[in-house]
Amino acid sequence: MSDADPESQAFYLATLRSELYRTAGLLGVLGLLLVYTIARALAFGELRLLLAQAVVLDSLNSLLAEDLPANRFITFALVFVDPVSSHVKVLSAGHGPILWYRYADDKIENLEAQGIPLGMIPSVKYSQAGEICLAPGDMVVLVTDGFYEWEDPDGEQFGFGRLEAVIRESRDCRAEEAIGRLRSAVESFSKGSEQKDDLTAIVLKRKTIAVHPSGNVNCAQSDRYRCETLLSPLNQ
Repeated sequence: MSDADPESQAFYLATLRSELYRTAGLLGVLGLLLVYTIARALAFGELRLLLAQAVVLDSLNSLLAEDLPANRFITFALVFVDPVSSHVKVLSAGHGPILWYRYADDKIENLEAQGIPLGMIPSVKYSQAGEICLAPGDMVVLVTDGFYEWEDPDGEQFGFGRLEAVIRESRDCRAEEAIGRLRSAVESFSKGSEQKDDLTAIVLKRKTIAVHPSGNVNCAQSDRYRCETLLSPLNQ
């Protein structure tokens, strides 16, 4: 999470993918840290300018395509929040799911990616950011595949259906509580089976507005949102 300025916040999630990364141990970890460093510097240092020009993913892709080996690519998601207007811009290069939970009608929408993962094709162009407006109680949830692909002892995956069910059950929870419920649910489902991938999640929630008996809104503008993250590395 980063305060790009007093009126905005940005959140990102990136995953380096390849068979080499899964087996190369320390080399893969160092490569991932390098990618995170580059992505962080670009995303937060030049975020507003690139977002205004609708070239955030194009710029990241050009940079990473030059440096990544041919057998590696990165899924990347960036969420940009304007807490004054409640508008959220979502950019995804092959990352999913990005789930928008709408509190008012108890519905979940999977926000579409703007293109393929970063680093695969240097000259590819990405579509503009998707934009939504969060109402009180709404959540945006980003997870890695370590959640929905974790299998129980019989080989059944946790899946998207269970993931969405936990999000709905967490509708009245704070963001940090929703994170805890997601982790508890998948760990309980796995019944002790091997964790084959990391668990990484971001939950962004617009708080429900408490109204004082006098009729005054009891919620400061600067405290309308709550974001929590979870990083659970692969068990050794």
